[in-house]
Amino acid sequence: MADTSTPRPTPTIPSGGFFSAYAEATVTAPPSTVYNALIDTSIWGDWNSFVPSVTIVKRSDDEADSIDPGIKKDMVLSFEVNMTPSMTTNSKEIVTHVDECPSGLQPGRITRINWIMDNKGSFTPKFILAAERVNE
Repeated sequence: MADTSTPRPTPTIPSGGFFSAYAEATVTAPPSTVYNALIDTSIWGDWNSFVPSVTIVKRSDDEADSIDPGIKKDMVLSFEVNMTPSMTTNSKEIVTHVDECPSGLQPGRITRINWIMDNKGSFTPKFILAAERVNE
């Protein structure tokens, strides 16, 4: 288990910021199954009670007409977030990194999918609140 008292650095917040909230879990499934569940926004409600719904707000120009529910770099997403059982909010995110799907079992290989909070149009500027999610 990692040291929980020290903020963890991320690609866009190398200092780790003021604090880090993180968790880890062991999933007894092939890496490709976990990867596909994470990038397929249409099934998040099946496994994610914290963010049960994801809407793709913006795609790249060459995929603007696509209905593919898969997360890709540079997409803008809207997360429906269950902060508590009675409080739901939305969070806009920009996908910054998507590794290729892992093939087979490759011990020690880390696959990352990252997104950052989209502060544009929010009342909270990035210098006050910045967030990055790094999924490994």
